[in-house]
Amino acid sequence: MNYLKKSNKNNLFKLKKVVLFFIIFSFHYSSSQLSNDNTILTPEISKLQLGGKHIEASGSIYDRLQLFSNQTNNKNIVIDSINKYYNYVLKYEKNKEKLNSFHEKLQAFSQQTIPLDTVKLINSYLLHASYLVKSRNYQKALIIVDEGISTWEKYYKKPTAIYAKLNTGKGLILYNLRLEGESFEQYEYAAKIYESLDKVNSLDLWDLYTGLAISYDRYGFYEKGLFYFKKAEASLVTDEAKKELKELVKNGFSELDGMILANLTGFIRVYKNLNNEDAITSYLTKIDNYIIGKKLSLKSKYQASAGYSYAGLHYFNNKKDYEKALLFFKKALQIVPKKEFKTQADYYNLNIIRANIGLNDANKMIKSLNSFLKERPKLPRQLKAFAYQSKALLNIKNNLIPNAIQDIQLTINYFSKSKKELTILNDSSVVNYSPTKKINDISYIVEIADALNDLENKNDSVIIASNNLYKIALKQFKESYSKNFYSLKLETIYDKIIKGILITDEFRSSNISNLNELLSTIINDKSSFLWHNFLINRKSDFLKVPDSLIAKEKLLRQKLLIYQTKEFENNYAPEKYSALKTEIKEELQSILNTINNEYATHRFFDDNSFSLFDFRKQLNDKDVVIYYQVLDNYLFCFGITKSTIEVFPISNFSSIEELVLDFTKDAGNLNSSIVELRKKGKNLYNSLQLDKFRNFDKLTIVPDKILHYLPFELLIEDDKYLIENKKINYTTALPFMQYNLKSNNSSKRDNILLFASTYDNFQEPLPQLAIRKGDYNLPGALDEINFIKKITNGTVFSGNKASKENFISNSKDGNVLHLAMHAFLNNKNSELSYFAFSDNIKDNKLFLSELYGLNLNAKLAVLSACNTGVGNIKSGKGIVSLNRAFIYAGVPTTVSSLWSVPDQTSKDIIINFYKNLNNGQLSSDALREAKLNYLNTTLDSELKHPYYWATFIQHGKDVSLNFKSKFSIWKWGLVLIALSLILFIYFRKKGKKSLN
Repeated sequence: MNYLKKSNKNNLFKLKKVVLFFIIFSFHYSSSQLSNDNTILTPEISKLQLGGKHIEASGSIYDRLQLFSNQTNNKNIVIDSINKYYNYVLKYEKNKEKLNSFHEKLQAFSQQTIPLDTVKLINSYLLHASYLVKSRNYQKALIIVDEGISTWEKYYKKPTAIYAKLNTGKGLILYNLRLEGESFEQYEYAAKIYESLDKVNSLDLWDLYTGLAISYDRYGFYEKGLFYFKKAEASLVTDEAKKELKELVKNGFSELDGMILANLTGFIRVYKNLNNEDAITSYLTKIDNYIIGKKLSLKSKYQASAGYSYAGLHYFNNKKDYEKALLFFKKALQIVPKKEFKTQADYYNLNIIRANIGLNDANKMIKSLNSFLKERPKLPRQLKAFAYQSKALLNIKNNLIPNAIQDIQLTINYFSKSKKELTILNDSSVVNYSPTKKINDISYIVEIADALNDLENKNDSVIIASNNLYKIALKQFKESYSKNFYSLKLETIYDKIIKGILITDEFRSSNISNLNELLSTIINDKSSFLWHNFLINRKSDFLKVPDSLIAKEKLLRQKLLIYQTKEFENNYAPEKYSALKTEIKEELQSILNTINNEYATHRFFDDNSFSLFDFRKQLNDKDVVIYYQVLDNYLFCFGITKSTIEVFPISNFSSIEELVLDFTKDAGNLNSSIVELRKKGKNLYNSLQLDKFRNFDKLTIVPDKILHYLPFELLIEDDKYLIENKKINYTTALPFMQYNLKSNNSSKRDNILLFASTYDNFQEPLPQLAIRKGDYNLPGALDEINFIKKITNGTVFSGNKASKENFISNSKDGNVLHLAMHAFLNNKNSELSYFAFSDNIKDNKLFLSELYGLNLNAKLAVLSACNTGVGNIKSGKGIVSLNRAFIYAGVPTTVSSLWSVPDQTSKDIIINFYKNLNNGQLSSDALREAKLNYLNTTLDSELKHPYYWATFIQHGKDVSLNFKSKFSIWKWGLVLIALSLILFIYFRKKGKKSLN
């Protein structure tokens, strides 16, 4: 919880566990161990120290150092003396001007050492940055720490401990500047530096790992949190660490118990979020056993209490077992040192009251909360917000709305950084709310808004208050998290907020949200992961990403694939391979971050940013984009046209999901009844609000979740398939519809690469089959590519030439990539789905995860294989499918399949698709006409089942292709003129000869 962090933040005596606030204050400087002391300070200062006059002693140190520095030219001695007393002065000197001068003096002396002592200089930057962080002057701290890093990089090549400390410090500063994503990357970079050193200070490394673990856990990346807690635990048990810690303990170091307990508590913290009760019980037992008979330090007691508190939160939030929750909250309160950790004790007391709310009369608990607030008038603002939030929820539960509104106002006033008075029934409260950067605060705000929104009888006050609370929560969310990826926790919070705004907007008569702005936010947030990676892969040549970096990325993807495959073969033994996989993923992410930060600049992304306003201007009057979005298990439909944006709340998504699954199962089953399928198609047409768009000619569908599996062409409008009435296209993300293919030279013929595999050693297990139906050697696929070659003059790879190696080495040169082969869908792990190239070569499987590492320049990929458009749905990433992997790799438009492909009819439809393309039709029109042609020309009614013709759909922007030679008419004219001239000269000469 954030309250645990606040307690640590306000007291330097507290444990280094919350490393994000203290990590650079706990460093052990080698320079401070120097014993050079010519200032003759020790006797007088010792007297002051013994007399308890610490502030006077620190002042005396400062004054004497100033005096001494003016009397000597030996700056090295002065620096050594400053370093010797640095921590003492920092702890007791209260005069900020003196302290700042102290640091500036140290920095100035360090620059004047002759010869220049670079270690002392870099150390002075580190100390100065540490002080500035303590003073919360983060902007200046960033400048100073960057100077330290630049100085180190100027003089050193091989990593050192102080370089790791500087980068760790920068991670902390970035965090405090609300650049959380960047701070994670910086911490991980520091970790890589530490891990490359021959000798590492185990305390520094433990601090760093613990900080990373807490950061990732807080933002919902629980597996990564576990990974770093395990690394922190392991960092203390190496032979070198044991030796180092033993020496420290001998010299009076008393925090080893606290560090061990912090690790045990950290595991409980993560397992609470993973709802793993067995693991929580196991680590609680370890804490119980560890503290028996030990005389614990204050920090150790604090850590043990935090472990019990996390266990209490598990039973309170996950299990609703208020008796057990109460037991652990009381145990936490019993062990925490209340005098030294007042804020934490108050937090535990509040949780005790909340647990009692679940067990006792609510009115009685409101009195308890009132008494608690009265007895503690100097509570930190955030704890007051927490208390009033609990009161507000109780009053809403008792339908005491006026009382609840008062408590809500106090809640948001205490959550807000600004002290400006906010009134929740006034829309200005959203504008004036000053958000913190604490992600957990959002959940408390949303919890109140949800409670109001769930009331059966809502008056205007309830609707306005809940609407404004959701908007405040959105503002807080944007402030709290700026990175372009989401965990399940973040996505869940975000979806609740947007859903809440849309639902409450519906009941408000005024001040409805700007739909263009709100939808733009949704589109950019939901599509950023795929869009950014598409841009980087598409523009890799333009960005001049080094070949060595790309090669390393591909090697890591291959390694990751090996472990993923082993994990799958061993029935998902996570313990065996999870650590190895996480290590590789960390290194892979580091490379992607380098590409993103050093080569794909902010300007690059800004130039390619998506604007919904500009996009709408490009639409024709009869075009509509139907954007489906599932938010907190509620389906919304946005209709985007040239002139308007409308939103239609549909229903609980679970009911729609059942309809879609039932429909798609029948569509891909040739034994299902066409009559029944059409009935279900009509029902889905109405359920998905498509009747609202009856007057439009072209529909662009942006599906979400299970809707990715639905061929909208098969839905029934006016007793016809929708494909018969409308032009239909799909896109995974709207930015692809605006993407400009200007990098392709339109004056040249489009080059198509055609791959058709043959299989002589086919041995795949039947449960994994997702093949083109028919003979395993796919004669239809071979006919298909041979015909396409005739009309496109494409390059064919068939038989043994249709190899994975040939695809990887040639695919970057194709404007169109066509794969006619078997594909295998892994329903448990989509990243292990693959295309099966000709199997005479052992390495013939191109896995989805390998596709991610390719940099493709094609306009279009036609995946004439089975199930290439379906896969797993993942938080923050959308659908993970073979089709989407091509988009990720840089292909803006794809044609993929939704179920197993019948070989012969697929061949007919795909050939007609290329004929239409060659005649100048846009890609979506070409595919539509190919399907309609099949329906209109097939005489056998059984072969008109959608199974045979409706599997292929297009995702992305319409493209036009030209497979004809650009040797145009005027060029032919010139050739004819030239030939005529040659013939004229020839016959003229011949005529002259005959006359002679």
